[in-house]
Amino acid sequence: MSLEQAIHVRYAADAALTALVPAARFVTGQALDGAALPFITLKRTGWKPAARTSTSRVEEVAARFTIHSDDLEVIKSIVAALDARFDGASFTAAGIVVTRMRKQNHREQRSGDGVWSAEEDYAALVES
Repeated sequence: MSLEQAIHVRYAADAALTALVPAARFVTGQALDGAALPFITLKRTGWKPAARTSTSRVEEVAARFTIHSDDLEVIKSIVAALDARFDGASFTAAGIVVTRMRKQNHREQRSGDGVWSAEEDYAALVES
């Protein structure tokens, strides 16, 4: 299993997050053209080995949530809910152990068509 799958499991179990953006509009990779706003994409942005034992391996994985909405206040609410659920979190899901998931960076911008986006960069240690 992967960090992305574990994040999806944890996301789907959070009523506050799914009330803001339904789990069906939280996707890994590229969103489909014309996706209803707001939506979130998740993308792995890097990884490196951290340790290996005879029974498991540990990797440091970087991932980015990108939130899209036509309302900046909605973006801010989603960012706060993501931070509450993931920043500083350690959890087990989808057959992996995630420790020390932590927020690294945050950016907001508005595109020419008026849609806001925010990028939330996270890093975590992942044991599988």
